[in-house]
Amino acid sequence: MPDPNQVVLTVPADARRLPLARVVAVSCAAIAGFGLDRIDDVRQCTQESLALLLEMCPGDEVEVRCWVHSDRLEVRASVACGLTDVGVDESSFAWLLLTELADDARVQLEDGRLVVRFVAEAESRFGLATGDPQ
Repeated sequence: MPDPNQVVLTVPADARRLPLARVVAVSCAAIAGFGLDRIDDVRQCTQESLALLLEMCPGDEVEVRCWVHSDRLEVRASVACGLTDVGVDESSFAWLLLTELADDARVQLEDGRLVVRFVAEAESRFGLATGDPQ
């Protein structure tokens, strides 16, 4: 039985199709109750995840899985890859932005796929709800 909290999208690894992944992730963040600023963070994290993924291992198809929880979103973007070791350039703009905006971010190999994973919480790291006026 499929997980009712999970959304899966598979798209060609083509720049013209990748915006679909951002739309899905942003929609999942809205379902999880994220504020507008945090939703924009999820959009940017998804964009940077895809950029990292395809820079490290271009492939034919990208799979994006989103798990929606009441106040948390996990996004995993992956591509089939022949790499045996993962070495992310921690000084790259994509990685720096991803790790700044996400509550957790990782790059790993799983079952022959390169996976870029991030987690975003509805609440910011500063203890303020991101949808609240400051």
